[in-house]
Amino acid sequence: MPKPDSIKELIGPNSVSPSPRSLSLEICFYSAAPMSNVVEVTPCCLETVGTSAIIGLLLLYDNGNRSSVGEVRLDLLRDPVQVDRSEKMILEFSSQKGYPYVSNIRSSHVNSGPFSGLDVSWTGHLEWWFSSRQCKIRHKGRESLITKF
Repeated sequence: MPKPDSIKELIGPNSVSPSPRSLSLEICFYSAAPMSNVVEVTPCCLETVGTSAIIGLLLLYDNGNRSSVGEVRLDLLRDPVQVDRSEKMILEFSSQKGYPYVSNIRSSHVNSGPFSGLDVSWTGHLEWWFSSRQCKIRHKGRESLITKF
């Protein structure tokens, strides 16, 4: 039976990178956003006992549009950070029981010594695979820590 013209199919984003290999029944979600013309980044942070995890980012572009990667909840948004296009954004990672998560974001001009992270320039697309326990982030052929998907 043909669909009426007023009904449209919703098509989700197509991932550039392959989904993380799953070894369990864990459900994995995908999001991506362009990094060019971003002027502000607002982290979404989930606080649990002994852990503060950045679960997503809300991006503001120079034309006023917004996009998000990861899980973004309005009740968990932190203070926005203005983008300095001459610096990269560093996503620092930690893990809990072997499940990686973003523990901090900072500018590349801030030297905090050795870190386990991913530097993100203001070009290309940022891809963010996530579940309730962990995340996998990719940008321009580089990726975050190994997951237990």
